Amino acid sequence: MSMRHLILSVGIVSALAVVSDAATSASTKVDFARDIAPILSAKCFACHGPDDAARKGKLRLDTPAGAAKVIKPGKALESEFYKRIVSTDPDSQMPPPESTLAKHLTPADIATLTAWLKSGAHYANHWAFESPKQATLPSVAEANWNKNPIDRFIHA
Repeated sequence: MSMRHLILSVGIVSALAVVSDAATSASTKVDFARDIAPILSAKCFACHGPDDAARKGKLRLDTPAGAAKVIKPGKALESEFYKRIVSTDPDSQMPPPESTLAKHLTPADIATLTAWLKSGAHYANHWAFESPKQATLPSVAEANWNKNPIDRFIHA
């Protein structure tokens, strides 16, 4: 193996390790918009969402104030929400087994919701309703190379 191939191989392995590490750390952090909202929207909002006529149990899970009735900060795993999503009792399980939606939570859904509860069960606005924030420009070794601030992101 030539020195060139060895250097190239080490570079590729290093890049893959960095990408793998970034993917692992990104997947461990639960993001409301990416991970939780789709589950709640698909499996809970039909009965516990914004539609007053369809709402059951006077419970809204689409707002933090509504969810506060069943999710207790600091005691999320003792909350009614958690007890209902992990229950195997047909009388308390959510969504109920006889639900016409037939959209039951998968083990992956339950794991994601549990991780969200453990992390504080924070709700977030849709990204379109958040004010943009100025990104910090990365430092680069060759500052003269940059002709525009966006070049720093490309060169970093």
